[in-house]
Amino acid sequence: MNNYLDRFDKTEVLKLLDKETILALLAIYGIRHRNLAARFNVSRPAISYLLKQDALKPYQREVILNLLLDNGLELVELILVNKMVNTAKKVKK
Repeated sequence: MNNYLDRFDKTEVLKLLDKETILALLAIYGIRHRNLAARFNVSRPAISYLLKQDALKPYQREVILNLLLDNGLELVELILVNKMVNTAKKVKK
């Protein structure tokens, strides 16, 4: 894991990983549901359900965060994507 993440409260970083942000980051980094299914040792439909219902537990969000960090995610990108997705959600309403 990146050393700079140690400076931040991980619970605050994990709060940024809502359903829309996770789906956007997975698309940006080309991570498919089958990659997550292998990480969680569950089926691909189970991953789809967890993401669709936003039913991920904190430790599962942490696994996704670590996967994204391993693929080159920077915290600034996470914050930016979260802000963009949530702003777009508000505009659509």
